[in-house]
Amino acid sequence: MSQPKMTETPNPPYTQPLGNGFTLRTPAGSEDMARVAEFQTTIFDAAVGRMMASLLERHPYMTPADQVFVEDAQGRIVSALCLIPWTWRYGCVELPVGEMGVVGTAADRRGQGLVRSQVAYFKERLRARGCLLSCIQGIPFYYRQFGYEYALPLEGGWRLELHQVPDLPTPSAEERTYTVRAATLDDLPTLQALYEEAARPLAIHAVRDAATWRYLLEPYTTPHATSRQTLVICDASGAIAGYARLPEFHFGRELVVDEVSRLRYDAGLTLLHHLRGQAAAAGQPFIRLNLPTQSDLVLLAKALGAADQGVYAWQIYLPDVAALLRGVAPTLEERLASSLFAGLTRTVRLSFYREGLALRFEDGRLIEVTPQPRSEPADVSLPLMAFVPLFLGHRTLEELRHAYPDVNVSGEWRLLLNILFPRTDAFIYPSY
Repeated sequence: MSQPKMTETPNPPYTQPLGNGFTLRTPAGSEDMARVAEFQTTIFDAAVGRMMASLLERHPYMTPADQVFVEDAQGRIVSALCLIPWTWRYGCVELPVGEMGVVGTAADRRGQGLVRSQVAYFKERLRARGCLLSCIQGIPFYYRQFGYEYALPLEGGWRLELHQVPDLPTPSAEERTYTVRAATLDDLPTLQALYEEAARPLAIHAVRDAATWRYLLEPYTTPHATSRQTLVICDASGAIAGYARLPEFHFGRELVVDEVSRLRYDAGLTLLHHLRGQAAAAGQPFIRLNLPTQSDLVLLAKALGAADQGVYAWQIYLPDVAALLRGVAPTLEERLASSLFAGLTRTVRLSFYREGLALRFEDGRLIEVTPQPRSEPADVSLPLMAFVPLFLGHRTLEELRHAYPDVNVSGEWRLLLNILFPRTDAFIYPSY
């Protein structure tokens, strides 16, 4: 995962005239980075500006080429967006992912195609980085024009009223007792191990190395848009039994938990009791758990009466479907090996209507993925926008057929696709 630091500028910045006095650029150095952060402050707010500065200055895997902006004829930044690098696990493989982040345009320059020009650069940057997926936490509908489709749970979760959290019983001498404290950098190895334990059951999740954890845990003087409290739950000996992370900024007034480790029942009750007190002191009306459905803390909260608020979703773009399928071949082969299609030798022809792919399997191994001519018959036909949530286990074929009448799969092919692309549990814990 090693990449140059953002402050390193070994290559000259990219510059492209766009006409009408506009120029598309990447940063030439720290002065441009500061200008981008200040611009995002004017578009969003100071918390987003500080987040942008943190990404540009501190993120371990961003480079100057990952930030792009547009200047007008007076040299004023009028639009900007960036690529935030991630690594996601899909089954047994790791995938490089590029998030399109912090997209903004000055009010007096909107509707002039500036975002579209930057998206074109962004997609070239995805290819240069070898990204097999792209994601965005974007506003509704807008990013469909750039090929993005809703396909992974993002924001929402479970609402737990403060009165639903019980008081802690007085423990007997034999029972465990727990305390809650703020995490420190010294806790990093333990937190990393607990994260991996919690994420392992998720078929799709973000991969974090020590550098990413250090970025998340390093102290900050002023909170920014993605700042989080990290709390650790300790047993009577002081050993860490679990942790939780709470965003400093979000869309509502409630207290939010958007990451948590595995937790014993009694440790989970201690955490909820602590959160109840923290929320009450801050005047926050309830606790929202933006967590995977099978999270231990969610299961506990549901038992206490928490209500499902539903979820929004990540929007996903597949830059190169053939390369993506080659990249996840080991996961597809694992799924076949444990199914009635073990040892499959067959070519599966997929049509996305405008384009298609042929997947050749031999003895259960995906040997090659090649273009499928539109003139040749296909075994499976579905729009590419329907394939995105199918591939990511967000929707089943049956669900997609209700929404897209042009999903055309029958018989054994339907069974095979359900094995290759099953409905799965997925959740992307934040990594910046």
